[in-house]
Amino acid sequence: MGNEAAVKKAPAKEKATAETPEVQATPVAEVAKVIPSVPLELNATMSQGRLKLAEAMCNHYRAAWAMGTTKELIEHEPYWVHTGHLLAQGDIVDGLLDDASKYFRCIVLASGHQFAQLKVIEEISLEVAPPKTPATMYYSKHRGLHLKWCAFRSSDDTVMKSGFESQKQANVWIENQELAMKR
Repeated sequence: MGNEAAVKKAPAKEKATAETPEVQATPVAEVAKVIPSVPLELNATMSQGRLKLAEAMCNHYRAAWAMGTTKELIEHEPYWVHTGHLLAQGDIVDGLLDDASKYFRCIVLASGHQFAQLKVIEEISLEVAPPKTPATMYYSKHRGLHLKWCAFRSSDDTVMKSGFESQKQANVWIENQELAMKR
């Protein structure tokens, strides 16, 4: 019988009227009590446990991607099957394609044994039209850290020779090649 006293009867529902109830604004402080994600004060501070040196928390990797690598391939998990174990969440991976035509900067979202999830956060096309002059059969162009300076045939843009340390060396080869072709 003691349980009967603890039970409170719910008030009877009022019949709906044709009038719509008036909407009242709720103060932010009351909403913050119900929803903890709304801050009570704008002068909240960052705790020391949440702020660390980037050098201690994440690594910055430099990649040399093969020519033809695309954003979709970089973001494809199986692409990282051999290197995923080296990466950790929050790491940054950036680099150029072998021909220096594109630059990618990525952030590691997740990684583990034989996989990694990366998101490309920056993609820059660095392709510059080669300077072509009709008087020469060849031209030189820098194609990245691996191929270095290359000599191209003007008619079909085929790489004739690569690996020159400087543009001057490539141009000397071009001059010698043009002299040889005139004989």
